[in-house]
Amino acid sequence: MGIFDHTFLTIYKFYKKREKNYGPLGSAITYLSFLQFLVIYAFLFILEMLFSKSFSLIDLLRSLGDGGYFYAIGLYVLIDICNQFRYRRKGFLEKLTVNYKNSPVNRWIKAWHFIVIGFVLLFIPPYLLSVVVY
Repeated sequence: MGIFDHTFLTIYKFYKKREKNYGPLGSAITYLSFLQFLVIYAFLFILEMLFSKSFSLIDLLRSLGDGGYFYAIGLYVLIDICNQFRYRRKGFLEKLTVNYKNSPVNRWIKAWHFIVIGFVLLFIPPYLLSVVVY
């Protein structure tokens, strides 16, 4: 979970500078959950390209019938709930801050990179699939 912890801390610091109303902790957890959901989404597309079999989350949800998209929303909510419990524990944020304070990655990874990663994970896997398969 180290990569996600560092990602969370970077996003948290980004939101801490800019947000006043909702709170940077909730926003950082929600965006991290979205990124984790997109990693699963991209991983399923990669499996589909490698094995020429339908592992696509969209196809999987279609096979479940009309309520299939509720499973995707349920998966996202489950990821978000797990992250809420993990990152809202007392003292956990301070522990992460101490652990990653002098990390060399802090110099070259910025918060805007995670915004770009979100778009890449959302749009590139379907595009690659259409180029490789079709």
